Amino acid sequence: MSPKALFFVLAILLVALSRAEAQMTALQPPPLVPANQGVGLASNQEVGGLVELPRCDGNAIDFTLYRAEAAEQFSCDPIRLDFCSFYASAELLFMSREADDFGLSYDLGPSGTATVDLTHGFQPGVRTTLGFRTGTAGHFQISYMGINQWAADNVTANVPLGGGPSLLSSVDEYTANLNDLQFNLVAMDPLADWDWLVGLRLIDQRDEASSVLTLDDGFGNPNSVVSERAFADASNTLLGAQIGTRYGHWFGPMGISGAVKTGLFYNETGQNGSLFAGNIAIDGIDEPTSDVNGSETSVMGDFIAQFSYRVTGNTTYRLGYQGLIFSNIVQATDRDGSAADASTLAYHGLFTGLEWRR
Repeated sequence: MSPKALFFVLAILLVALSRAEAQMTALQPPPLVPANQGVGLASNQEVGGLVELPRCDGNAIDFTLYRAEAAEQFSCDPIRLDFCSFYASAELLFMSREADDFGLSYDLGPSGTATVDLTHGFQPGVRTTLGFRTGTAGHFQISYMGINQWAADNVTANVPLGGGPSLLSSVDEYTANLNDLQFNLVAMDPLADWDWLVGLRLIDQRDEASSVLTLDDGFGNPNSVVSERAFADASNTLLGAQIGTRYGHWFGPMGISGAVKTGLFYNETGQNGSLFAGNIAIDGIDEPTSDVNGSETSVMGDFIAQFSYRVTGNTTYRLGYQGLIFSNIVQATDRDGSAADASTLAYHGLFTGLEWRR
């Protein structure tokens, strides 16, 4: 199933769950609980000494109880997670991948060099999250994000090389993928709007580049047309720990929130393919190859800014921006056979989706 199809199936399931919950809630009007005369909340409605404070499942709560002690009774908040027993979300992402070098350069002899730009734009992906409450002020969270695949290609024809052979054609292709799995424990301050997070994160980043060159050696014989190939694969498997925090605020049915994470990762790197550092020599001879593995220490930064709108008592629509950056990542488009030629790699873009809570 494609990422788009998976996203829409999950979104439809979330909407169906929320509608069913809303119909069940409508059959049971929320009860009223006694109000404590010593405590008052301006947003509550007091009728005959009773305060009606419905939560997302349609039941009322005694708001005078201390938040942590009343966690089993309190409402699911669209921003906060401390009183939700379960939540699930499905989001569609549009992310760009940016790094120091997404180009290939050819050595054209007396004609100089030619550069092929393999920069790629935004690619759709999906993110799904499940959460389960583990106590009065915390929950366990599993999240997966996958983007497959960024792609770029280039076709060049009839490039004179000066005095001898000529480049009849060049077909260049580039692809990249990202898979991100998180396991987090989230704790909430019961008297504030801050969430705190600690967790493990496993990330797999891969890219591939290939070129097929067709040349005429300039001698005009039946075997004058020859082919030359160059290719490279690079992989980064990162495993590490992360910490983070999130702040959110609610304004009626609308809310805003911001989250920041940082982490330290062991990065197992791999590079396989043709050897080229900078320029690929066009001479009708395939570049020599190598298979090199190594390791790096990578630092990650992750930022999310989000707008939320509560559609029903259980369902929230979300729209936001995410930026993700890593240090010491190896890539396919520039390699010389050493253990690594690591650089900074960044992702950023928009996301939209639905969340259902219970």
